[in-house]
Amino acid sequence: MDIDTIALICAKGASRDIPNKNVKMLGGKPLIVWTMEAAIDSKVCELVYVATDSGEIKELAWNRMGVGVLSLPKSLTADGVYSAEVYRFALRELIAGDLVPKTVIILQPTSPFRTGKHIAEAYALYKGEGTVIAVTRNKKYHWLIYPDGGIEAMDINPEDRQVRQLTPDNSWYLEECGSIYITGVDEFLKTGHYHNRPCIPYFMPEEASLEIDTPYHWWLAEKWLEYRKSKIEEGDVRI
Repeated sequence: MDIDTIALICAKGASRDIPNKNVKMLGGKPLIVWTMEAAIDSKVCELVYVATDSGEIKELAWNRMGVGVLSLPKSLTADGVYSAEVYRFALRELIAGDLVPKTVIILQPTSPFRTGKHIAEAYALYKGEGTVIAVTRNKKYHWLIYPDGGIEAMDINPEDRQVRQLTPDNSWYLEECGSIYITGVDEFLKTGHYHNRPCIPYFMPEEASLEIDTPYHWWLAEKWLEYRKSKIEEGDVRI
């Protein structure tokens, strides 16, 4: 069966820095549920699939959220496996089962504050070629370190720096959020990666692009939820 667009979420059961991270409760629901809800709320995905080696995640996906599930082999959930390999395996499993998507929206489960609105806006930028990549402007100065220990500015020459707030947006590096990738399935399977040219940036606010990899990131997520709740209670419509 040919289909236009699917969302694909790959999530392993084990995690190194935060035990059982993908099912750990954040703001009253398991971390991975935030991403499943966003995919559904975007209304641009005809189907949503979760690929995992975890029975608990499969239960959440199928019984709680009503999304499709795929099984991942243990070999693809080990540390050091490139995520593109995992997503490529999942796509091939779908195609082998006679579901042939044209476009895939790759959503990492570690980005809870990416919403359906963000996904829909990113999808609107996709014109059938290349990859839409969620990014933020990284307004920091970057230096390259050499083998002899010396360093050199990578972006803005120190002699040309302006006041940070007045520096033009196009002078800063862009930081890949890891939260949204949209690309063609055929091209992805052909190249083996989902950073296919032309790469189209979708700019996200910093707070929405938080990627949870460490206990510190988890603490930040909890603190952001607390702050957001307090502002909503104060009637701040901007949050």
